[in-house]
Amino acid sequence: MPLSRKVFALGISPECEQTMRRAYQFLAENREMAYSREEMANALGGPEELEGALLALVRILAVSHEEIHGLDYFAWHREFDTGTWLSVRHSAA
Repeated sequence: MPLSRKVFALGISPECEQTMRRAYQFLAENREMAYSREEMANALGGPEELEGALLALVRILAVSHEEIHGLDYFAWHREFDTGTWLSVRHSAA
């Protein structure tokens, strides 16, 4: 199956990009909170692509990641255009 250049550049599947978008939107709506991987899975209905989606979001700097007491936590970090996955600050320049 051919991949879009955007999905190819992110190194994920199209299904993973959908999960990536949902995870980012959830964190953007809850900017004052950080969530564990388990809490994210519960909030998003436990999609199997969640791990790859979170890693991609951290890699592009849309989401922050910290390990706290042995648990991985994720929080919104920066405004991104979820259609292009470019930083809004970057694309406005």
